[in-house]
Amino acid sequence: MDDFDVYSKGLLVALDREKLREAKEYLPKIQNNLTSIGAYLDSHISLEENQNGSASAEEAASNDAERAVLAAKIAHEKAERLAKAQNETKQESERLKKAAANARKEASRASRAAKKAEKAETKAQKEAKHAAEHAGKANQAARRS
Repeated sequence: MDDFDVYSKGLLVALDREKLREAKEYLPKIQNNLTSIGAYLDSHISLEENQNGSASAEEAASNDAERAVLAAKIAHEKAERLAKAQNETKQESERLKKAAANARKEASRASRAAKKAEKAETKAQKEAKHAAEHAGKANQAARRS
């Protein structure tokens, strides 16, 4: 019943936000839950009818077995959903770790490139200053002659 509540609220939120693809993903989950709930209700109605009439021990045991099978099915479906969610979370975590490692590498490369650019700029400034000094000296020598 908890899953049905979660999925139905998710469907309503998705519809409210007009996220139709997301809303459509909730439908099979809700249908599965409704099927399970319907089977559960049928089982209880059958049990009540049998209790009101002359229910044999065999019929009661059969109904109990049906309920147990249904409960096991619901638990199994929930376990599968949780395992799938765990796997998706693990994959997302791995993807984010790789992205973070790549970002660190890229930052390191950018830092090294910035240092190289600073060195090249300093060198270019020194060479420009040196060239300006030589040009000044050449101008002075040209004026003297």
